[in-house]
Amino acid sequence: MPPSSPIFKVIKRVQQACENCRRKKTRCPGQRPTCSSCARLKQNCVYGGGDAGSHSPSANWNRPSSNRDLEHRMAQLEDAMRSVISRTGSSDGPSAFDSTRLDARSETRSEQDDHRALSQSKSLTRPGFLHEDLLPPPDCLSEMTLLYRRHCHRQPVWLFDDVELASLSQQPEELLLAILALTTRFSANPYFHRTDRIDMAQRFGDAARNLVMLKIANAGVSFSTIQSLCLLAYAGFAARDTFLAPLHLNLARDLLRSAGFDLRSAGNQVSSADQPIQRLFWSIYLLEQLYGTQGNRTISLRDGLDNIHYCATVGDHARRPLTLEPPQIPEEASDHGDTHDQGIWNYTLCLSTLWNEVRNYIHLCASDFERAPWAPESYYTLIVSYMHELETQLPQPHRANCKWFFQCSLETLDSDRSYWTPWVFLQLSYHGIYTVINHPFLLTSRLQSLKLKIPNTFWRTSSEAALLHSTWIVRLISMARGKDFELSDPFLSWVVGVAASAQLFYCCSQNDELRLTARDNFDKCKAFIDDQANVWQWCRGIKRNLEKLAEQAFGDDLVCQPSQVISIDTTAMLEIFDYSRCREADPARAGGRVLFDGSLSLRGDRAGSQLATMELSENISDAAGRPVAPPVWRPATASSDPSDRPAPMHMELLPDSAATPSIVPIEIVHDSEIFDLPTANFSDGLLQNIFCPDFEWWDIDA
Repeated sequence: MPPSSPIFKVIKRVQQACENCRRKKTRCPGQRPTCSSCARLKQNCVYGGGDAGSHSPSANWNRPSSNRDLEHRMAQLEDAMRSVISRTGSSDGPSAFDSTRLDARSETRSEQDDHRALSQSKSLTRPGFLHEDLLPPPDCLSEMTLLYRRHCHRQPVWLFDDVELASLSQQPEELLLAILALTTRFSANPYFHRTDRIDMAQRFGDAARNLVMLKIANAGVSFSTIQSLCLLAYAGFAARDTFLAPLHLNLARDLLRSAGFDLRSAGNQVSSADQPIQRLFWSIYLLEQLYGTQGNRTISLRDGLDNIHYCATVGDHARRPLTLEPPQIPEEASDHGDTHDQGIWNYTLCLSTLWNEVRNYIHLCASDFERAPWAPESYYTLIVSYMHELETQLPQPHRANCKWFFQCSLETLDSDRSYWTPWVFLQLSYHGIYTVINHPFLLTSRLQSLKLKIPNTFWRTSSEAALLHSTWIVRLISMARGKDFELSDPFLSWVVGVAASAQLFYCCSQNDELRLTARDNFDKCKAFIDDQANVWQWCRGIKRNLEKLAEQAFGDDLVCQPSQVISIDTTAMLEIFDYSRCREADPARAGGRVLFDGSLSLRGDRAGSQLATMELSENISDAAGRPVAPPVWRPATASSDPSDRPAPMHMELLPDSAATPSIVPIEIVHDSEIFDLPTANFSDGLLQNIFCPDFEWWDIDA
């Protein structure tokens, strides 16, 4: 007799439910003597009286085996579904596995409803979309592909080739949600107008993370799982999620190593199947260099247990090569026939390694362990040497004097965004590195702690380099904005923020041309970051710190006047330099989602705002190389509220610039510094080359 015969009618769940499940109107698995629901809740499971044939264990076992197996499988599926829902959570909005599907149906539900629920349960256990109701309609998914190609592809992460880009909407669910977490911020689709786009992007990211963690817990990690973690890390850093973003990045790196994808294939044979692995490996590497924590810190115990400290590896010193080799770099097609050309994106990898060295340099400067920058073994000299090596390796077709970016139309740039966006990244990063290592604030505050006499020739060279390279950054973003060429990489906003902080030092110059142009450049940088702050929360922190610097330097009127004294909020300046300082102990101030519960007392990096008064002297000695008195640096903590700030301490130099400054005896309430900044060193010829209306000066080699 077929199972569909009425004699095989499935007995309704309510007839075999225990008293607890029947009272709560929840589906009871029906195990005896204790059902799994009551066992999980640690409740006493009691079955009511009734038809012995329906409720006794012997009667259950006397039923046809097909129905008994069917009900047993159904109970197991329901338990599995409850477990999935409890782990994935329901805070991400409507879910295809809403808990209402697990609630008990009415006692009058028909047999067809039972079979339909059973078929749904079976289908849900197969690989499918757990967050189907969270996904946008098909037109939004089609737009997602275009937005990813325009705003995320190779900017800087490179995960997909052209064929994969054309089928992004067909990717696994966790990867699809991770892509939506990035692209939703740029969408103009009316579907996302019903709620905040940033909030929707956060929900997509949370759903993707839930699926990824579920796969890891169930030992079901796939290649798309690691790709999803890479994109979630990138989105998290851009959203200033200082807790989850490093977790995603480290987890992606560890999974990649566990799978053996961090080593080159045997025999060094390159195949097309290795290309996705190479793109993923080097994308994770690039994110580590730009955003990751300083991984080369080691604990030094050589000075005894009373003097334990971290130490950093400087450049290639103390490093020993191994026989193991990482995966080869991804292949890029060259359109100019140079067999030695590795591709523009791969050269951004080289520059990202230098950015990691620059971040180490900033940490060493803050720790007062760095040598004088003009010393041959200093980190400053090492970075400059690396930059020169990179210039010799960069093929001629990628250099700015061969590309003529300012002459290209928007149609030309948009038609080949996969090339031009890494090219702009390379240009801005190149000038950004020189701006950082020659920044007046970073050099002068560090040299005072070292108690070194600063040669005028070095002052002149470093100051000119800081002004020159920061001005080139402004010129490039101005050209991009003038062409409506969108730059979406949030790291570029940090580079522009550093350039703006360098231009700030020259906004009070006695030279009218320099002062007005520097203020105009500062405003252009601020406008660029304002646009990026509408998309990336990380950029909002840069915007806020620039506003603090401008308010402290220019006052309430925000108008720059010729002056030899400029006041700087050192905390805001340091947060621009070192974005790892953005981690807050107060969850209300944290930009991202808080990872830890209330049992952990987090340590914030903020120690209160520190103020500094800097004197810009434009009357330097004519004798090149004459030592200049170092700036005075005495750390102190002050309120960040402008209304609570007393007048800064004033200091004056003795007539001999090589002498030690004398301090006017007044009450000390803030940090105070005197900086001899040789702003008069910028000759008319140099100013003319930088600020001329044509683009003749845009002849750079990197």
